[in-house]
Amino acid sequence: MFSEIINIKRLIEEEIKNIEQDIILWRRHIHQNPELSFQEYETKEYIKSILETFEGIEIINPTDTSVIGLLRGREDGETIAFKADMDALPIQEVTNLSFKSKNNGIMHACGHDAHMAMLLGAAKVLSKFKDKMKGNIKFIFQHAEETLPSGAIEIIEKGFIDDVDMILCLHVTPFLDAGILGTKSGPITSALDKFSVTIKGIGGHASTPNETIDPIIMGAEIVTSLQTIVSRIVSPYIPQVVSITYFNTFNTSHSIIPDKVVFGGSIRSIDETTRVLVKNSIHNIIDGITKAYGGEYDLDIELGHSPTMNDSTIALLSEKLIKENFEAGTFTKLDTPYLVGDSFSYYAKVKPACFISLGIRNEDIGSVYYCHNAKFMLDESALLNGARFLVLFGAKQTIGLI
Repeated sequence: MFSEIINIKRLIEEEIKNIEQDIILWRRHIHQNPELSFQEYETKEYIKSILETFEGIEIINPTDTSVIGLLRGREDGETIAFKADMDALPIQEVTNLSFKSKNNGIMHACGHDAHMAMLLGAAKVLSKFKDKMKGNIKFIFQHAEETLPSGAIEIIEKGFIDDVDMILCLHVTPFLDAGILGTKSGPITSALDKFSVTIKGIGGHASTPNETIDPIIMGAEIVTSLQTIVSRIVSPYIPQVVSITYFNTFNTSHSIIPDKVVFGGSIRSIDETTRVLVKNSIHNIIDGITKAYGGEYDLDIELGHSPTMNDSTIALLSEKLIKENFEAGTFTKLDTPYLVGDSFSYYAKVKPACFISLGIRNEDIGSVYYCHNAKFMLDESALLNGARFLVLFGAKQTIGLI
């Protein structure tokens, strides 16, 4: 039995070597043809057309713009799932890539094209060993990761992961060098909430500010005071961010004090207790300052993705697998969570889950810009490591590879 496992592993490694060019080809096609959230019709059909060429993959259509490939093993066993995102962003690409986006104002600036290509590569390899598998693997290509409500909610609420025992995803990052894989137990991405505020005063002439209730003064003081939440209200040792991202008076005259200002921003936190504390603190600060000046306000806080909590068992399994099967130094244990939101958090709330980072940084080719940047690029040489991790993890869980 031991020798058979060793032989299977050797065959799997040989198959992995053969998929690198496929992954690059798939990724480039998807990159050239990006689609926004809930509009991934052509992307879905492209993914389906490739999955249908893999022996033994059953096609499931959770929604009009998402697709799942199901690979059943020869015997019953646990079901594991891998998730990749499908949607692009409303960004005009600013790169010199020969395969840059053909769709004006739309770009895969978050690496979702790479996520899909790596998952297709994993599906291609693993499908060749289904007769050796005990259990099932689901390859989930999820729509609408970049928006609220997330496409993850639809997939979960429709029961497509009810039978899943664990779920993993890879996400590229320029914070790590190309090919490096990293993760950690516990919180790995933050809650992503947003808020908008309207401060109401009484406008007037700039020469007589004493006859107004100046919303700019109130707004400016609130913006400054909100920055005290981090470190003065919530411990500075707990990762969190309150960022003001816009401030508007809708006034273009130098002689008019307006009736109102509108501003808002983003809140990032890594646990529910901090999340509630920050939310309440924002309300209390705005309420206190506007009352002190005699103004009024409207505050809207929209809760988005929750923090993603990595299951410690899966995180340790992933670490062990990488250390035992990849070159020394390929694994890095992340020290702190990313203060970005990800819809993978919805899966992690209902199933044991693990979010893995794949480094794509390469200064020589300009792969240094963070996600959602118009100059975002990635080092394609990293993608084989990502696909290889998915293959080996799937094979370990369903075949028992050491």
